[in-house]
Amino acid sequence: MSNFRVIDIHFIAVTALQHPDDNSSHLVRIFQYTLHPVSVYVIIKRRKRGELMNIAICDDDENFCQTLCKMVQVYLQNANLDAQLHIFASGEELCQAMHHEQIALVFLDIELTGMNGVDVGQVLRHSQHSDVQIVYVSAKEEYAMQLFQNRPFDFLVKPISQNRLRMLMDEYFRIFPQEERYFSYTSDRKKAQIDTCEILYFESVRKQLRMMTINGTILIYSKLSDILELRFSHRFLRIHQSFLVNTQHIAQFRYQEVILTDGTTLPISRSYQDSVRDYMMQHSQERAKRRNGI
Repeated sequence: MSNFRVIDIHFIAVTALQHPDDNSSHLVRIFQYTLHPVSVYVIIKRRKRGELMNIAICDDDENFCQTLCKMVQVYLQNANLDAQLHIFASGEELCQAMHHEQIALVFLDIELTGMNGVDVGQVLRHSQHSDVQIVYVSAKEEYAMQLFQNRPFDFLVKPISQNRLRMLMDEYFRIFPQEERYFSYTSDRKKAQIDTCEILYFESVRKQLRMMTINGTILIYSKLSDILELRFSHRFLRIHQSFLVNTQHIAQFRYQEVILTDGTTLPISRSYQDSVRDYMMQHSQERAKRRNGI
């Protein structure tokens, strides 16, 4: 049985939302976003405690939002996964919501009125939520070069089939499993945990590890080999005897170095060049298969 349930999805008049149902007190949250001339609200009920991941759909096409929302719902139910769904009618609404919602995955239309999808992607990549995974959506296919700088997770061409969405979501949860999201560590004799999405890389310094995060440096007593034994290690790539890099934050590969999303340049040692090249080829092939629906 899935740990989440979509109670209802309504496309109703804005005025009707001004009088909430008296029975709505049992709901965890009600998400309401304007889709002129009507509004959408997606009601999610939790069955267990714990933070759920947030998935956003940003498109000014009401019918498409409804269709994609139901498709994501079907996937989550079949995969027995948790999520909260948010729907936005404009890029401006999405950017504003990102100030108070930690959104992990967003399906972003390119041809939005106002801020288009490329502009929104640039804003997200330069914000505190630069780790959000963007799936661009369009009825056209000629946007590849424009989107490259925003490092999208994938690109979907409308209309989207359930099978194509399933392949994309399978790949997303393979790379970002919900149960493996946090890394527990000890620093200065205090136990703590961090979202792995916030880790840029680990650097081995004598008997310590320097964990570089989007918010600063944390020193921990551990070894790179210990990190590689953890369940989330598939998100990281060994590029050097001293460096283990979060693949999510790799902006560019070069023959002897990688450039991270924060501008940091790290060396690829000669002994790891083959494995890094193999990773690059496998990653490119997997993305190509997803795009071709294989």
